Amino acid sequence: MKKSVVCLFFVMAVLGRAMGQSDPQVSSPSVSPSPAAVGGTVTLQFTFQNANTTPLVKDPTEPTRITVSLNKVNPLFNGKLDITGAGAAYFDWTYDPATETIFGTQNKNIPGMPDPFTTIGGPVTIKATVTAASTPTDANNNNGDGFNVNIVPTPGTDVDVSEGSNNVSSYGYTDAALPVSFGALSAVFTSGKLSIDWTALTEVNNDRFLIEVSKDGTHFVAIDSVNSKTLAGSAADNTSYHYEKALHEVTALLGVAGPLAGLVAVLLVLGMGLGVRKRTKTLVSCFLLTAGLGLMAASCRKSGREAVELAPGKNPELFVRIGQVNRDGAVSYSKIVNVTQE
Repeated sequence: MKKSVVCLFFVMAVLGRAMGQSDPQVSSPSVSPSPAAVGGTVTLQFTFQNANTTPLVKDPTEPTRITVSLNKVNPLFNGKLDITGAGAAYFDWTYDPATETIFGTQNKNIPGMPDPFTTIGGPVTIKATVTAASTPTDANNNNGDGFNVNIVPTPGTDVDVSEGSNNVSSYGYTDAALPVSFGALSAVFTSGKLSIDWTALTEVNNDRFLIEVSKDGTHFVAIDSVNSKTLAGSAADNTSYHYEKALHEVTALLGVAGPLAGLVAVLLVLGMGLGVRKRTKTLVSCFLLTAGLGLMAASCRKSGREAVELAPGKNPELFVRIGQVNRDGAVSYSKIVNVTQE
């Protein structure tokens, strides 16, 4: 009799889970390798699955979402976010550099389990670069290189909203200290200029800093460099840095300098493959074309300057990061910040 009652409760529980609600879950988070090298590549991975027989239907207004909060890592891009795996296919992925968060938005209906032993979904794999040093203690305190992943299900669709089902984390540590440990970083538009301030908490064999700017937070352009202030590139104390550049020069470098330089380079390469007379004629043409494009660029810069002066508060959305170049040529990066209006 007792066995029959137990079986009855088990059957009722299974039927209850099967009726009306799905069960999106995340599990098995990992970071590898750990320890990792600062500036090196790591693989962040977790498993997404629908662990119930009821399909997870895509809601047109409130689809199920996944948030991946990154710590001391930047995601890699291969034309788009480098996120793969069977579980990843059910979501469209975007990245917000201001909050260092990856967002996954459900893009299709997710089937239910075909039987009690087969789940729907699979791994979600994210490639990333380590941006800061961490110790094993940091990793144990959820402050190493890694991530926290959280499911935000469509209301009323998740039979299990417990912390263990919908929220998991994994953090690693590094095998060497970063040549520069970054402190505060800020960037503002002020008086028609881009003004950037940052602090290096420590420096070891640092050669210089790269000032990099982006229009979308993912594709950066180096607009200048700043030499280390320290003796022989090393210091154990805080060192403050400041950089500013006219905004119209920054926007020109982002929108004009790259294509212009690339076109000139192509013309020069083509010219090198010709005979002396043809090459001379080609180089002259290249010079005239460059001069003409230079005048166009100057005109664009002038227009950009007037737009900034006439429309304060209407500055473009820009992102900034600081690259650090070690004396051996290795490069590491600070966090990414959004440029604010003073």
